[in-house]
Amino acid sequence: MFLYLGYMALDAAIEDRRTASRAAAILALVGVVDLPIIHYSVEWWNTLHQGPTVTKLGAPSIHPSMLAPPPPHGPRLHGLLPLPHAGARAL
Repeated sequence: MFLYLGYMALDAAIEDRRTASRAAAILALVGVVDLPIIHYSVEWWNTLHQGPTVTKLGAPSIHPSMLAPPPPHGPRLHGLLPLPHAGARAL
């Protein structure tokens, strides 16, 4: 997603359309090469990354409770309501 957003931003940032198209095309080619590297980095450099924990071919190696998404949070945790400061008294 960030690669796509970068592509769109680069294309919009350059005024000359021909130059913008060339720069965006180069970024797209770099992205095509980079995506498999990102995907397989877990297997290629397993000393730097944790191995795959959720696989499609086998059973997950993590606890089933970790597979479920977290419950929705209230508006206070999303920044919609202010958090009370340290000196505030409880109601």
